[in-house]
Amino acid sequence: MKEEMEVQEAGVAAKKSVLNLEQNISNNERIFSVVSGGALLIDAVARSRSFTQGLAAGYMLFRGATGYCAVTDAAEKGAPKAKEALENARNKANEAFDNAKEKAQEGYDKYSTQAKDAVEEYTTKVKDTVEEYTGKAKDTAEEYKHKAQDAVSDYKAQAKDALTGATDKVKEMAQKVLHLNSAGEKYDINIETKVRVNSNRQVVYDYWRKLENLPNFMEHLESVTQLDKTSSQWKAKVPGGIATIDWKAEIVEDKPLTRISWKSMQGADVENAGTVDFFDAGKQGTDVHVVISYHAPAGKVGSAIAKLLNPTFEAMIEADIKRFAEVVEEGKAEVAHSNGQQAR
Repeated sequence: MKEEMEVQEAGVAAKKSVLNLEQNISNNERIFSVVSGGALLIDAVARSRSFTQGLAAGYMLFRGATGYCAVTDAAEKGAPKAKEALENARNKANEAFDNAKEKAQEGYDKYSTQAKDAVEEYTTKVKDTVEEYTGKAKDTAEEYKHKAQDAVSDYKAQAKDALTGATDKVKEMAQKVLHLNSAGEKYDINIETKVRVNSNRQVVYDYWRKLENLPNFMEHLESVTQLDKTSSQWKAKVPGGIATIDWKAEIVEDKPLTRISWKSMQGADVENAGTVDFFDAGKQGTDVHVVISYHAPAGKVGSAIAKLLNPTFEAMIEADIKRFAEVVEEGKAEVAHSNGQQAR
């Protein structure tokens, strides 16, 4: 009895539930649902189709009878939620976009400022570096300018000294070639002679270079004393032996084995000069060329007297040079040369 009442109550509740369902499909859809549900039910019964087909037929008949579709109801009820969810998603997307845009703007502003600061910093550094190296370049240029000026001044001074030296040498050479005295006047007496000495050039040169040996073959010389490497004191006998005269001379050119040149120093009573050149004659010995010059005092009168005496002086010098060859060839020079080397 109790169970029957429960079934009746369930039926009533179901009926109420069914009666409370709202139509949510059109009449055409209801007709289509009844027809298709009946067709499915007949096919399922006639051919013993699956239970699933029967359920589908029952649902279609229920859908047509009530005009209610659970799927449509769920879709209609879910649409606001979907719309709301879509709106929420859209809002979140917009919010995320706004946040991202804001952060991007902040990042842009931040890095723009940093970039600007970096540009300004490196611009200042580059400017400072350029100014620094410009200053250094300017200092270096100024330094080398002064060095160049100093070098020019030095070379000017050197060139001036060289020119002065060259001028002096040219003057000296002109005096030798033209037989001029220190005042630029031509010597009154110029004697040139030569002789061949049967001995090697080293012995011949060494014997003459030791000026103390000159009186050994020059009869008019009383003595020659070497004062230092280039200067010497000469003493000569006046013809007739009535007096002596002395003077100082200096070596002005000394080329070993080639040439010896000397001249009297300032203050000599009789200015004089001489040059001896030595030439190798092979097995025959050494050729010696001698030039001796004198300048007589007393102006034109003295010059005239000197010219008259020139043949006498020339004969005297030629005799002296021949004696030089004899002295060397007799071996006296060899002895002197050997003694000189031992002394050294």
